[in-house]
Amino acid sequence: MRLRTSLIVFAATLALAGCASTRLPAPSGPTPSTTGDLGGPLRQAWRYDAEAGFGETPGVIVGDLLYVGTRSGEVRAIRLETGKKVAIAKLFDSIETAPLVVGKSRLFVVPKSRQRPVLLQLGGGTVWTARERIPVSDRPNLEDRYIRVTGQDWTGLLLNRETGEVVEQKRFERQTARGNWLLAYDDPHAGREIVFSLADSTVRGTSPEMTPFGVAMGATDGALRMIEDGTLRWMRDLGDPMTAAPTLYNGRLYVGTLGRKLFVLDAATGEILHEYRVGGRIQSRPLVYSGGVIVFAEPSHVYHFVPTADETPAAR
Repeated sequence: MRLRTSLIVFAATLALAGCASTRLPAPSGPTPSTTGDLGGPLRQAWRYDAEAGFGETPGVIVGDLLYVGTRSGEVRAIRLETGKKVAIAKLFDSIETAPLVVGKSRLFVVPKSRQRPVLLQLGGGTVWTARERIPVSDRPNLEDRYIRVTGQDWTGLLLNRETGEVVEQKRFERQTARGNWLLAYDDPHAGREIVFSLADSTVRGTSPEMTPFGVAMGATDGALRMIEDGTLRWMRDLGDPMTAAPTLYNGRLYVGTLGRKLFVLDAATGEILHEYRVGGRIQSRPLVYSGGVIVFAEPSHVYHFVPTADETPAAR
């Protein structure tokens, strides 16, 4: 049975500075490429208070705007250059993953408790609510006229972006972390399976990150591991627990810890290249793009780090 709109969305509102438009602000530049180097040290460009906490993958960049979903049920659009809020959309249910921007006036989100994907028409309630439930921990994607959503168990839904109807539902697992061990494998039909067990059964691993050097995974014991074909390629003790996956970008791993630090490591060797301190525990994946690094720190702050010209790290 289709979930009634009134149970999920009390209102969908857009707050623009001095403007009542129901459209998202137009980006003033192209979408940042993913080919920037970011090899040197970084500096903090700005900090923004989102007034609520974040899920594991809360943000996405479109043009020069950062869209952030929060556990208070809001999506905030923030200018990358200035760190200033330009829009807010409200959904009365926790949003654990980054919203998907669909066109100029729609946002696709998956509420945590109800788990039924929703397409919001800013300023006008919901366009549709999907019938199927799916627990989501990663960002949804646009594929032509469809929206692809991947669940925590790597079950996938392909939704018609205009109607919300499911046009495909299947398992397309590649890797996942469960309990205190890592399971990494290709398509289930290929039959290839790799299991790597942590020595301490009380240690829990983060979601994995596939890299050219193996599978990178943080853990609650404070160690970041690179696992290649079921064996340990390298391990680096970062001193504090990790609860969210690292992010791979141009041969480097960016990972946050509950000790309020962002680490940048060489993915091939595990060498620590840089570390930066923020004002709260990092429980979400860093968002890395050609212009810098976005860090989501509890209880509610978003940090933007950008390359610095004087070769002096922001905080070491």
